[in-house]
Order: sequence, then structure tokens, then C-alpha cells
Amino acid sequence: MDLKNKACDALLEHRVDTKLKGSKINSILNRLHVAQPKARDDVVREPFIPDAVKSRKKYDKEDPERRRLQRDIEAEEGGAGVYNINMKKDYMLANDEWKDDIIPEIMNGKNIADFIDPDILEKLEALEREEEKLQAEGFYDSEEDIFDSDDEREAAEGKVSREKKLISQITKKAGKHRAPLPRTAGLRTLHELTSGLTKAGLDPSRIQERADALAKVAGEKRKRQREEEDAEMDIDEEAGEGDWMDVDEGGSPNKRVKDNSGAVVAKGAREPKSNRQFAGMRDQAQASKAIKLRNLGQRERNMHARAGESDRAIKTKMPKHLFAGKRKMGKTDRR
Repeated sequence: MDLKNKACDALLEHRVDTKLKGSKINSILNRLHVAQPKARDDVVREPFIPDAVKSRKKYDKEDPERRRLQRDIEAEEGGAGVYNINMKKDYMLANDEWKDDIIPEIMNGKNIADFIDPDILEKLEALEREEEKLQAEGFYDSEEDIFDSDDEREAAEGKVSREKKLISQITKKAGKHRAPLPRTAGLRTLHELTSGLTKAGLDPSRIQERADALAKVAGEKRKRQREEEDAEMDIDEEAGEGDWMDVDEGGSPNKRVKDNSGAVVAKGAREPKSNRQFAGMRDQAQASKAIKLRNLGQRERNMHARAGESDRAIKTKMPKHLFAGKRKMGKTDRR
């Protein structure tokens, strides 16, 4: 080992001498400066070492009376992964019993960090005094806002209008997010109401009379509105009366009513005075021919057993003739 150290020192010294003799050393030395402090007076200033440090016993791992380190406590408490360091034991508080107190982040809906201020009471009193002074001077007596220019006034008015518009849009959208319910959802019939009152020992006659009167008034109102609409329709459509095509109205009440095209007419629906489906037809013969051509065009699709033009369902996802058997030489579209 000594021989190795001597050889390394000799090699290092040789390399340093070689670099010092080179031409690049001059460009490097002019950029180096070694500062050496000089004494400013004759006073001897020795380094200060506290007595506690001087008297401290040197740490010896084998000494049973050595000072306990955090590593020693960790080994006694179960080792790494089991021992949990108490970060609060070195807190400097007025009372040591406060060290393990739980400090919540949010309390009563307020952030605790906003109230950690030693001068918060003095600042609050100063704000209250300033507020009382402004009220005494009548600063808040004026109901109108004070603006320095017309631009500020217009900007404030525009902000208010935008806020109102935003609130109206939010209110409008809120109604669209509700689930659609049928008209009969949550409604009770008059029979259920009267039956419940009768079972409870109450007389439902007045309620029955009131309901009949309201129903009669509503029926008359609907009848009057229907007559007015029919009158307006007659006036507006007198000019095109010659182009109308009547819709069949016959049939038994128990049978479903159908129009000229064979389509079922909804029960209870008001029949129009003209069928818009055949508004461009010249006569009944032309309309019948159009229906026949339409049915003829739909015949091929009907043979495919599809629900409609938009039906793209694939009934057999994996046809057996394409997926059964071994693949041999030849085409790959059949097995």
C-alpha cells in the first residue's frame, strides 16, 4: 500500500510539473488569485468553542451511556416502516400539553389559517373604528354609485346587464335538465279524492259540486276556442278549397280509422280539412298511383325483414361458413 501511495504521489507531481511547464499555464494563472487574510491589529482572536461542546463526551456506539439518537429510538420502536416519527415533540409552546392537540384546517366553515395572526384583534378594532367614522361622516348615505367618468358608469351598467343575462340563461337551462314526466304523474283523480274523504268520515259533496262547475267552465272555454280556430281556418283556406282532398271519416267506432294511404289515424285527433301528404297531387287517381309506386319501391327492403331504412342490424355476427373448418389452399373468403 505504501508503494502504491508513493507511486501515485510521484505520478501526480510529474503531471503537475508538466502542466506548469506548458504554454497554457500563463493564460490560466492570470485569472487566479489566492486571497490571504492579514492581521489588522495585535489582538489574538482564537476560535470560540462553547463549554458544552468541549465537555461533550465523544459518541461511542458500544457505550451503554451514550446519548440516544433518533436511529436508536427507531430500532427500539420496531425499525424502519413501523416506527413513526413524532414531528410535534420539539414544538416550543407555552404549555407542553398543547403539542399533541389536533389542529383542524377547516372549522365552522372557515379556514383556520386565515385567523392565525397575533395582531388580528387590533386590526379588527382599527377597521371597526374606520367604519364608524365613515358612517358618521355620511359616506354611505348616497344611494347612487359615484363614478369618475362616463366610461366607468357604462362599464358598471354593462356588467349588471351581463350578470342578469347570465342568470336568465342559467335559469332557462335548469329547467331542461329535469326528467320528462307524463301528464298523469303525481295527479289524483276526483274519484280517489272523494273515496278518501268518505273513508275519513268527511262529506265530499261540496268538492264534487265545485269540480263539476270547474269542468263545465273549462269545457265551454275549449269549445269557444275551437269554434274561433275553425272560423279562422275557414277564412284563411277559402282560396285553396278546390285543391283539398277529403279524408275518409267512415267506419265503426271500435275500428281504427285509416286515411286514403292506408295509414292509421290517431284516435281522438282532429282530422285536417286537407291532407298535406297529397297536396301536390292532381286528383285521386294520381294519388293512388303514387302510393302503389311507393309500396313497390319498399318491397325489396320489406323482403329483408328490416325495421326501416335506417335498420343496419347484423343478425349473424359470425357466419359458420366463414369461421368453421380449416383454412386450406385457395381463396380466403371461404373455408
